[in-house]
Amino acid sequence: MFKKKKLLRGLLCAVLTWGSICQSLTAQSVGGRVFRDFNANGSFDSTATLRENGQASLRVRAYDRNGANIASAMTDYWGNYSLNVGTTDSLRIEFDSIPSSDFASAVGSGNGTAVQFVGGGATNVNLGINYPPHYSEDNPKFLTPCYINGATNATGINDVLIRWSYSNSGAVAGDKAAIATKSQIGSTWGVAYARSNQRAYVSAFVKRHCGLLDVNRDSLGDIGNIYMTDLAPSVPTTNLWLDLTTLGLNFGSIGTDYARGLGLPTAPSHDASAVAKIAKIGIGGIDLSDDDSTLFVVNLFQKKIHAVHVSSKTLDYSLDVPNPNCTGGDYRPFAVKFYKNKLYVGVVCDAQTSQTEADLTAFVYCYENNAFTQVLTFPLGYARQLYFKNTLYYQWLPWRDVFDGGRQPFSATISVDMQPILADIEFDPNGDGMILALVDREGHTGGSNNFDDDTNSSRSVLSPGDILYAYKSGAQQWTIESGGDKDGVGPYVARADQTTTLVDRQNGATEFFRDDMILTNGTNTIGHREILAGGLAVMALQNRVDFIALDPLDVSFTGGTKRLNCYDGKFADAYQIYQTSIGSSSTFSKANGLGDLELIAAPQPIEIGNRVWVDVNKNGIQDAQEAPLSGVVVELVDSTTNSLVERATTNTRGEYYFSTATKANAADSSAKHNLNLTLNHPYKLQISNISGNAKPAALNNLDLTTANSGTNDGIDNDAVVVGSAAVIHFRTGLAGQNNHSLDFGFFRNVVVCKPLICLSASVVRQ
Repeated sequence: MFKKKKLLRGLLCAVLTWGSICQSLTAQSVGGRVFRDFNANGSFDSTATLRENGQASLRVRAYDRNGANIASAMTDYWGNYSLNVGTTDSLRIEFDSIPSSDFASAVGSGNGTAVQFVGGGATNVNLGINYPPHYSEDNPKFLTPCYINGATNATGINDVLIRWSYSNSGAVAGDKAAIATKSQIGSTWGVAYARSNQRAYVSAFVKRHCGLLDVNRDSLGDIGNIYMTDLAPSVPTTNLWLDLTTLGLNFGSIGTDYARGLGLPTAPSHDASAVAKIAKIGIGGIDLSDDDSTLFVVNLFQKKIHAVHVSSKTLDYSLDVPNPNCTGGDYRPFAVKFYKNKLYVGVVCDAQTSQTEADLTAFVYCYENNAFTQVLTFPLGYARQLYFKNTLYYQWLPWRDVFDGGRQPFSATISVDMQPILADIEFDPNGDGMILALVDREGHTGGSNNFDDDTNSSRSVLSPGDILYAYKSGAQQWTIESGGDKDGVGPYVARADQTTTLVDRQNGATEFFRDDMILTNGTNTIGHREILAGGLAVMALQNRVDFIALDPLDVSFTGGTKRLNCYDGKFADAYQIYQTSIGSSSTFSKANGLGDLELIAAPQPIEIGNRVWVDVNKNGIQDAQEAPLSGVVVELVDSTTNSLVERATTNTRGEYYFSTATKANAADSSAKHNLNLTLNHPYKLQISNISGNAKPAALNNLDLTTANSGTNDGIDNDAVVVGSAAVIHFRTGLAGQNNHSLDFGFFRNVVVCKPLICLSASVVRQ
């Protein structure tokens, strides 16, 4: 009997070209990996520079030919899973707990879709997923404001918005270029980039010694302005986009450049009125929603977040930043971040009234479902890594509104007075840990070789900020790192690291990102620690974070960026943007000489399509054993013009795809790339002539099956009959929102049963 079954099974396998049931009836498991496909190329990249991660805690299920869920598993830390399926011959594998902000990546050599059909024993049943804002090409660009001393109408140095390539390194200028001047935008901090139309928004910023425009001619500095740089042309253009005060918003006030005594870049100034207003009036951080439709703006004066509708330039709504009820001072919001459909804001308690360091505290709040929730808090009295080779500069100090040389002076002419601003929030693409930028407020109250607020004493500022990590410790809770362990548990434990040599973080380093220092590439001689001086930007594809840094290459009086690995916190690269001449006040030397940092990357391509199959039991569901249909021509049509966009022909798996990705088309014509598809636009997919004399051979004896059966859109038939065609109407999503649920199912209207096949099928199912 066994030999007869084996013979019949072999004959059946020879006849059924689609037969996943023939792959291995004795196999015990199906396995693969779920991973973050940051470059959307359809394969798992893990090299020295491309660091794609496995996705943990994602559920995978196996269904048999009867639709029963026979096995399920959660992916491990590395994204791997294994399903024990026994001797089941045909399987439908579903990846059914993809986070709502994520989408299946493009189909490629290393991954399939969220629904796959395999036989028992299948391996490398992989799925790439991605959060579209994580996508980047290999070498995107950066954008940051650069600060120039003096009035906006003064001659001399004029470059205040700088762009350069991610690959730039060291002190070589490369393709670094100025794309806006101080006469166009003045002093700015916040940068937000709309990938959909290549527009960068930058916000006015109150910084001592730096000029502001007075476009509205009200004899005050314009501190509520948002400027827009169009990066699409070969020569970018910059203009005032919106004066937010015209929407009835109050950001406080400060005098014009003339009233503040600002002049040439080389001329020092008192600018006394600005000292008490730094980080208290004007605009703090800005960010865009993922669809580029809403610009979020932090109002430092009113302690609000304004949501501005981009297309209409109108105010959608305003949110009061939560008051944490600070002890001994006031609360100061600044950072804002939109991430995975949630809005985050960073706040510090300034301890300005009590002047007690224990009252300095940092908070992060998340806005979701019309309410704010506190998701992180930690004390700012922690023992920082020492800034210099002595016992100075290891702690944050309460805010104050004077500039006189500082409470931690390095010398008679160099001021240090570290006052914390939680200025930027980014997220680690592997695990959604928070990366926080704490900027030194005195780096904005002072400059380089500039005057005190009330004397002609000439001083420069050292402004050591800090970059910290907070690991995700709950569904919507984060915990600040402890002892350099970004995956640790328990409360924050402040630990001092007061050595002058590099310390291995597993043997006592205080911070995960402990290479935020000078001289980290191969030497143990440290010039300065804690050199953050501006914003952050994460490059998910390389698993690295860049931050604005002072003296990034251990060249004195410079500013630029430092790059650290998100997976181990170590140094990766550095880039110098400017150098201040000795004795000059034109640029800001070791003060905060640069602002926010923004990654200028392309939008992720979109891909639509999936599968044509034979619905044997006419239930409208893609059951595990049902065969794919190859050689079927699927047409993509623009619904508004009814014009043909492209045709694809299903492959041996019954699959077809249409994509905007720049890529060579498949030899089997099943995947069409390089298409110019409009986002959020109506299209239709159709298979023509499913009835009548012109019916294609691939559809002989087949009719369209039931549409929209069940509750899982990934496994049903989506097409309906329109005239003589099977048609699916759909709308494209936003960048990176791939749609692999557009399926056509057909059932046989003539029963053709070869005795051997029928007999074989019945034997196999015994």
